[in-house]
Amino acid sequence: MSVAFPDLKQADVEWHTFEWKTTHVQPWQPGLVVQTGDLIRPTVPNGFFFEVTTAGELAGREPNWNTIAAATTPDGSAVFTARTPAAASEPTILSCTYAMSPAGLVEDSVAIDNDRMETRIRIDATGADLGTYTITATMTDSSGEDHIRSASLTVVA
Repeated sequence: MSVAFPDLKQADVEWHTFEWKTTHVQPWQPGLVVQTGDLIRPTVPNGFFFEVTTAGELAGREPNWNTIAAATTPDGSAVFTARTPAAASEPTILSCTYAMSPAGLVEDSVAIDNDRMETRIRIDATGADLGTYTITATMTDSSGEDHIRSASLTVVA
């Protein structure tokens, strides 16, 4: 999966985010029939998975997810309960490494946020040549599986 980060001025240092979407939990879909115990993730990550606690058919429009742990969200004839990744027994991000090419950008700082299911890298473009760079994140989850995401970033004057 590749994304494009916003342009970065040559003299700036900015944070950029990679989302980590587990392949173990299916995304919300309209009209999906769900069973008690199924896990669903919102189409826009919010730090929670949602466990089906009342089976049913999902509505035609994604609900406004309740983002309080153990709170419920109705959807069509189904009801979900908000679960953190750990409470849902799903893998979390254990570590992340970054590679940047061509050389020139500097990794200033990094962060892992398992609540939002994302990693962040603070990139320093001071002294970098103008042009397009590729940043590749290798995120290793708590089950040992690697997830690779890449993004392009253009350094401008």
